[in-house]
Amino acid sequence: MPTIDGFIDGHYGKRLRATIKTAPRTITELRKLGKAFPGTMNRISVQQVLEWAYAELEKEVGEDRIMCPASVRRKLTALRGLFSHAIRLDFITANPVAQVMNDNKALFDEGEGRDQWLRPDMEIRLRAALDVREARLRTSHAQIDSDARCDVVYGPDAAYVDHVKPAVLVALGTGLRRGEQMQLQWPDVDFDNERIRVRKATSKGDRTRYVPMCDEVIQVLKAWKAQTCSGPVQPILGGGALALAGFLLRRYANPALCPATRLASEPGHATRKRKPHHACNPRPFQADAIRLSRVHQYAPRPSTRLNRAL
Repeated sequence: MPTIDGFIDGHYGKRLRATIKTAPRTITELRKLGKAFPGTMNRISVQQVLEWAYAELEKEVGEDRIMCPASVRRKLTALRGLFSHAIRLDFITANPVAQVMNDNKALFDEGEGRDQWLRPDMEIRLRAALDVREARLRTSHAQIDSDARCDVVYGPDAAYVDHVKPAVLVALGTGLRRGEQMQLQWPDVDFDNERIRVRKATSKGDRTRYVPMCDEVIQVLKAWKAQTCSGPVQPILGGGALALAGFLLRRYANPALCPATRLASEPGHATRKRKPHHACNPRPFQADAIRLSRVHQYAPRPSTRLNRAL
């Protein structure tokens, strides 16, 4: 009878690598759990799994912070899959992890959770911040262009000074995941049919899908293509852009921290007509809100989705 590590090496690791893109991260997580349950798989009991879950939920992960139920549930879900596969191969007859998760659902309930949506007024401030940044860079273009530490800054006649504003606007209008947008190629942008092709190789769902483009996204991408001509849509989109998007969100989505964009609180701007986001997205309820977690990477683990931004 194998241990968790032994089962990964002999069977489950091969299955994960063949079926999911996040196999290395999942295997690393499972090996950590293998240290918490060092015995053979048939000796791991429901009581052991439950005691481990209690200990994890009480573990401190920072100042005045403990492990959230979602993190514990994510680890148990990975372990449950391993045990389920062991049952299919007749190594064991019961899944103690599944029993713990099914019988103790309240243990992993986060209640209503946190508000992860970008309100319309927050979007207005974010857009205003992008405009302020563009104007500032155009004013100081000569100084920035001579600084070797700065990324590419386009000339004064270009539609955008750099990649940040078009990247954010495309993300807001399409809902592309971070990895999908970073690997997007111009042949995937179909202006005639007004849609973007997300290739199977870059899609988290491991299948090709098509994302419709609204008028704003089409206009932005056409202007951006005229500047970049060929190659990837976001040729220099990386960690610096992610950090900048996070800064813009933290500073300008919070009214108390945005003196440069107080114009957003004026009635004329607060009540201006906005193109509904459901013109680009299939779910109508996204018209008035955008996932905050998809604009700013607030969670430290690399699997966090930034669906609606960088």
